[in-house]
Amino acid sequence: MQSHNNSRRRFLKSSALAGGGLLLGFSLPGCSALNSGQAGLDTDEAHNVSAWLSIATNGLITIRVPSSEMGQGVLTALPMIIAEELDADWSQVRSETAPVNADFIHPVRGVRGTGGSSAVRNWWPVIAQAGAAARQMLLQAAAQAWSVELSQLSAANSVVTHAASGRSASYGELAAAAGVFTPPNNPKLKNRDRYQIIGTSAQRLDTPAKVNGTAEFGIDVKVPNMVYATTCASPNFVGSLQSMDVEAAKNVNGVLDVIRLSLTEPAIAKAQPLVALADTVAVVASSYWQAKQGLQALRPSFDDGGVADVSSMSLHRDFSAALNFDGVQMRDDGDTTGALQEA
Repeated sequence: MQSHNNSRRRFLKSSALAGGGLLLGFSLPGCSALNSGQAGLDTDEAHNVSAWLSIATNGLITIRVPSSEMGQGVLTALPMIIAEELDADWSQVRSETAPVNADFIHPVRGVRGTGGSSAVRNWWPVIAQAGAAARQMLLQAAAQAWSVELSQLSAANSVVTHAASGRSASYGELAAAAGVFTPPNNPKLKNRDRYQIIGTSAQRLDTPAKVNGTAEFGIDVKVPNMVYATTCASPNFVGSLQSMDVEAAKNVNGVLDVIRLSLTEPAIAKAQPLVALADTVAVVASSYWQAKQGLQALRPSFDDGGVADVSSMSLHRDFSAALNFDGVQMRDDGDTTGALQEA
């Protein structure tokens, strides 16, 4: 999905200058503190801070998402968490992919990645605090403006209200004033029974861009001197490349190279240690079509690795047959029967 290639300096400046809106940065575990009194100024000296959201004077809330959108809905799910703790008007929430920099590395896990259906459970504790901190800053801005106690104020649907006097102000109106406060380190989070956004069937924020054609995907990325590659891999993880016609592939106009990413050479493929890598060959060319044509000319052939007869049906049959035999005892610790009886 869309990821604007803006520098953090540009993001801080543009967000603050857009009508005097609020840019919020949060000090999280593993991140240094942000001097929020400098909102809108050059904050290059503030390192390892996370600018999770901005609020424009017109009320538009933009939430930056650290996980990759791959169809699973994180551009909506993660903003729902922040918006919930913010007490935001969901109709005014937008999202965008966070830039690739150290600010969005997970403070506990020490990496930034997307996979294993882990985005929500991994990021929830971090971003929920971001939303709650922003809400408290907006309440502080209203309390200061109206000379009332913070405890007398409430927030809902992007509006702060002082019931005793009947006064209210939108988040957009309070945004600039809220930016002078330092985000609290441990803001109080909501109890689940107060959730208004989480648990609902919210409309996905990335749908309009996918429908109107403005969404940008990985295949849309263009960089200087860019080349393209098509790959062909063994149909299983134990099969190996038997033959290919490198000369024919290189004779295709635009083909630059043929690279083998061997099963026995994961370092060449720069694969993660835990990722299974099948025997693979890649054709690199000046365009995608040329790479595709080159791969067709290459005609790579793989053997079956001796597992041609393995299928879901055969595995189920073997597992069922194994139930008729005693299993292999790996450990025998403690008194399992007694523990279960006392449980």
